[in-house]
Amino acid sequence: DSGSMSDNSGPATQLRYLIGKNKDVAKPIIYLPGVSRQAFRGIDGFPREAKHLYALQFQSAMWTQKNGKDWTPLAFMSSVDGGLGLDVAEDRDTKQAISDQLGHVLQAPVTQLGGHKLEAKDFHDLAVGDPTRTMLQWISSTGALKDDLEPEAWSAFNKIAKTDFGIDPDSDGVITAVGRLVAGGGKWNDVWNRYVEAPALYPGIRQQLNQVHPKDMFDENPRIPSINMKEEDQLRRDLIALSELPQAEANARLKKLCSHHIERSEGLWADLGEAPLARAVFHLKIMLDAMDDGIGGSDWEGLAQSYIDHGWKIDSGAWKAMECATDVNDAKAVSNALEAVYVPWLMKLADRTYMMRTDYPNQGPDNARTLPGESGTVILFVDGLRADLGIELKSSLAQSGLDVELDISWAALPTITATSKPAWNPLASSLNGSAIDEGMEPRKANGGGPLRTSDFRNLAEEAGWLWLNEDSTGDPGDTAWTETGNIDHYGHDIHQKLASRLAGELDSIESRVRTLFNAGWKKVVIVTDHGFLYVPGELPAVSLPKHLTISKWGRCALPSPDAHHNFSEVSWFWGGGHSVILAPGISVFRKGLEYSHGGLSLQECLTPVLTVSSGSQAKVAQISSISWVGLRCRIGTTGATEGFMADIRSVPMDESSTMSDGRHPLDIDGKASLPIVDDLNEGKSAYVVLIDANGTLVSQQITTVGEN
Repeated sequence: DSGSMSDNSGPATQLRYLIGKNKDVAKPIIYLPGVSRQAFRGIDGFPREAKHLYALQFQSAMWTQKNGKDWTPLAFMSSVDGGLGLDVAEDRDTKQAISDQLGHVLQAPVTQLGGHKLEAKDFHDLAVGDPTRTMLQWISSTGALKDDLEPEAWSAFNKIAKTDFGIDPDSDGVITAVGRLVAGGGKWNDVWNRYVEAPALYPGIRQQLNQVHPKDMFDENPRIPSINMKEEDQLRRDLIALSELPQAEANARLKKLCSHHIERSEGLWADLGEAPLARAVFHLKIMLDAMDDGIGGSDWEGLAQSYIDHGWKIDSGAWKAMECATDVNDAKAVSNALEAVYVPWLMKLADRTYMMRTDYPNQGPDNARTLPGESGTVILFVDGLRADLGIELKSSLAQSGLDVELDISWAALPTITATSKPAWNPLASSLNGSAIDEGMEPRKANGGGPLRTSDFRNLAEEAGWLWLNEDSTGDPGDTAWTETGNIDHYGHDIHQKLASRLAGELDSIESRVRTLFNAGWKKVVIVTDHGFLYVPGELPAVSLPKHLTISKWGRCALPSPDAHHNFSEVSWFWGGGHSVILAPGISVFRKGLEYSHGGLSLQECLTPVLTVSSGSQAKVAQISSISWVGLRCRIGTTGATEGFMADIRSVPMDESSTMSDGRHPLDIDGKASLPIVDDLNEGKSAYVVLIDANGTLVSQQITTVGEN
């Protein structure tokens, strides 16, 4: 080391001068590429440009093999006397591989080379890094990767492809590789599994797969896209045909379809959005399993308990299956399946509750539900929060670190907002049923008129609740009322498409809850007015002539005085001797409705009350679980709220050291799934980090990439 030349090289005269000048500082090492030990035997044969260094042999030690021969890469690696002592094959291919990849060989850690016999493939692997990843990159690039690699790296990949994968990239091309990828077997199974783990990393492969077609009519290779599409097409026809079968037969047939297609619901094509019906049958299976458990109970309390225990999964499975069907033809298929299996179940349950109408547990203001009024508590009203949605919301809130208690209540009859929303104490004490109008709202006490929206707000404030607009958080030391959500609005407005909005609505409600807690509120009590019936396709309609009613809604009506009809009446919740007509079962008084409420089904009447407190949220947010599926890390957390994000880094505090593609937001369950972008990181130590909404790292755990 000359100490003054930035590249540690220079003319022989300059090197000789610097060696003499700095002889007391350090012992220099002189490397003369292309000059063998034999050249030092005489000055005549010594290279002219290096002659000023010839005499150094008399005051230096030559670094040679013990026998005086020059070191070759193979000799240095294999020699146990002065070399590395590695077990290296001495066949021609290995020697050539060492020569071809010498730069990579010299940079490789010795520990990476020891422990086994080194052959040609091992040295080519040093240049390629991860042959499986490189193969995927090459296929994804449609062969263009060759232009991006250094010549020695491409040469190494070519040779590995021949020995490990059985193809010659230069002569066989990408189309051959895609065929092998689909056919599988040997190393190609590893390539396929790696692709399935993170298809987004190799976007070009999906298009390449379209070039592969079944060999014959009996070929059912699931890796072929057209096979998946064939399965989807057949499933679509099978689901549509269910509506033509008797219920028991349709139920049995749907179970078989679920069993046949369930594997596709969690496979590559589902992840790529190309198996929506397979995803749908996943939820339909949950629905069927819950149906098999049945809804027990001989009274309202028993029905409610059975529904809360497992029955809610039936309604949840139905709308989630519908959510998967974004295409109009798929929507028709799922709708037909629900018509054949879900609707008959819904009818039977609704018939049971209709027959129990005289014993309904919430028949008037004397039975009205009571709202808490403690300071630090905010009532969060959500129109149309059905019980199954409430249970889903409870689970999500609890998993995000909040304490949640679920109670049930019974909506006022008829189950419409005008009647049910104010049916809570102490509000109810200021209202009465002295008269009933076509909107079926109660009247204000002391001779007041029908309760309007502005009146309700004033009434709430008189009862001690500060009114908060939806974008306001108010003073957390008060007692307040606020509202959020568009479930009922979407149900009436977009009908069948409601399923596509429900998950987003639950997210929005949870976000509002977190915002309130972040503002300092101690407790949030989530209440609703009623549930709903949702049957994609159409609820069965029954005729109720208009002249027999003062007003007619989807599932209820206000009869005209002395009207004669064939429907049963029930007392209006607010009394006054008034009664209303309820549509029997799940029927409606207007054709073409897919969403409605106002009747006496369990889905309309059983409503959730969620009492949410921030006790657990006060705990430090932390990473609770880490698991690896290939090169994808699944992370669970506790105590993390909205705005938290996760990342995988080699240095915890250094965001630029990410091994993923940057920060990932947690989902509503406080979980995240992060891919490792560079396969070379497999087996390395890394830190899973949790970052709060302010960008502060609040928790970290060490892990090994790809290992559990």
